[in-house]
Amino acid sequence: MSRSTVVDKRYRLQSVDLGDAPQRTVIRAISFQGLEELTPVLHFEGLPGKHLALNSAQRQELIRMMHSSLCSDWVGRPVELRPDRTDNESTVHLLAPTPPQVLRERVARFQARGQAIGSSLWLALLLLLVLAALLLLERSETAFQFILQLLE
Repeated sequence: MSRSTVVDKRYRLQSVDLGDAPQRTVIRAISFQGLEELTPVLHFEGLPGKHLALNSAQRQELIRMMHSSLCSDWVGRPVELRPDRTDNESTVHLLAPTPPQVLRERVARFQARGQAIGSSLWLALLLLLVLAALLLLERSETAFQFILQLLE
């Protein structure tokens, strides 16, 4: 955050600007602010007039995600902006965007696992019913024999 709240509200990207859902975008350019300590400021495609001045945690997220500490390597790379509002603080987390194909594959694997569990559960229930029927038949034969002995 800068010293001016007017600059922060009008020109800096806040979590409220993103709404409640994560937003995928591309880093269009990087500028710097400050005199003694240069702070990278990210410019995004699709978000004109709103730039994100990075704090140290966001810089570390980007370095880890981009595998580079050079700001010039970040330009043109896609990111996912995720708003986070906890207590009185609101921040924007920078994440690597998950491609839609990967999401579809994860959902398909989850559904296949659920179907496999459902099928095996039905099979176990059927086996349990067959065993219960066999046990009942076996005991009924014993009871039938006992009744025949009593009648003789």
